[in-house]
Amino acid sequence: GVARYESWKFVITGIGILAAGISGTLYFTLQISSQLDAQEDELQRTNDALRQSQQAVDRLEAKRSQFLRTASHQLKTPLTGIETLAGLIRDGVVGEDKTRDVIARIIARCQDAIIQVTELLTLERIEHAPKDRHGHSLTLVGPALERMLRQTEQRAATKGLHVHNSLDPCASETVAVDERDFDDCIGNLLDNAIKYTPAGGTITVYCASDGAGVTLTIRDTGMGIAMESLDDVFEPFQRGNEALAANIGGSG
Repeated sequence: GVARYESWKFVITGIGILAAGISGTLYFTLQISSQLDAQEDELQRTNDALRQSQQAVDRLEAKRSQFLRTASHQLKTPLTGIETLAGLIRDGVVGEDKTRDVIARIIARCQDAIIQVTELLTLERIEHAPKDRHGHSLTLVGPALERMLRQTEQRAATKGLHVHNSLDPCASETVAVDERDFDDCIGNLLDNAIKYTPAGGTITVYCASDGAGVTLTIRDTGMGIAMESLDDVFEPFQRGNEALAANIGGSG
C-alpha cells in the first residue's frame, strides 16, 4: 500500500512539474510573441512613415518640376515677343514712324514678363511662409484696398476699364491677416479682373462689415470662371479652359 501511495504521489508531482513547465513555456512564448507583435507594429509604423515621407518628397519634386515648367512657359512667350520686336527694329523692317509703337509693345511685353515672375515668386513665398504668421498680424482693410487700387489704376485706365469702389464701410476695419499676404491676394484678384475683362468693361470693388468680420467683393464683367473649374480654383497653376482658349498669359 505504501509503495502504491508513493507511486501516485510521484506521478502527481511529476504532472505538476510538467504542467508548471508547460505553463512557464507558454507564458514566455506569449511574452515573446507579444514583443514580436509590438516590434512588427513599430516596424509597420516606421515603414508607413517612410512611405509617407517618400510620397511627400515625390509630391514636392512634382510641384518643383511643374513650377519650373510653368515658369519656363510663362516667360518664353513675352521674351519671344520681345526678341521678335527688337529684331524688327535691328533689321530696319520697321520705319522710323513706327519705331515708337514697336518700342511701346516691347515695354508692354517686358511688363508682362515682370508680372509673371512676380506671380511665381509670390506663390513660392506663400508656400514656404510660416503657417502661424496670421495669428499675430493685423491689416487695416481700407488703406490696403486703396493702395492696391492705386497700383492697378493705370493698367485699368490703359485698357479703358471703369473701376468703381465702395470702401467706406471698411475704412477702419482690421483683419487678422498678414499684410503682405493681403496685398498679394487683393492684387491677384484685381490683376485677374483687369486681365480677363474686355476693354470698356467694369470692375466693382466693395466691402461690408457686420461686426464679426469683413466681406470683400471684387466683381467684373469678364469671362468669369466656369462651374466645372471652381473645384480647382485654389490649385496652383490651374487655369480655366476659357482663359487658355483666349490665349491670355497667366500662371494660374
